[in-house]
Amino acid sequence: MGVKVLRYEIKDLTPPAEILRSMQAQITAEREKRAVIATSEGRRQEQINLATGAREAAIAQSEGEKQADINRAQARRRRSSPGGGDGQGDPRHRRRHRAPGGCRP
Repeated sequence: MGVKVLRYEIKDLTPPAEILRSMQAQITAEREKRAVIATSEGRRQEQINLATGAREAAIAQSEGEKQADINRAQARRRRSSPGGGDGQGDPRHRRRHRAPGGCRP
């Protein structure tokens, strides 16, 4: 028959100082690596945010300029329309522009 070992237990294991220093150096290197990666990702996200903000600002400015051009064109059209831009114009034209179902002038 023989001896059958079901479990064993190590109660006190103290690695040599050199191994402890090596393990600590590895842990420190991993922490520094994660810090560098986190910093890099932060800079990358910052650049993305800045670019996105600049793009949105350019779009908003362009849309504002477009609307200003439309407003200027409408103002010029009103000033050059018959009736001096008072909205009334020639009475013969009022009937054409009245709302359907509205009262006649």
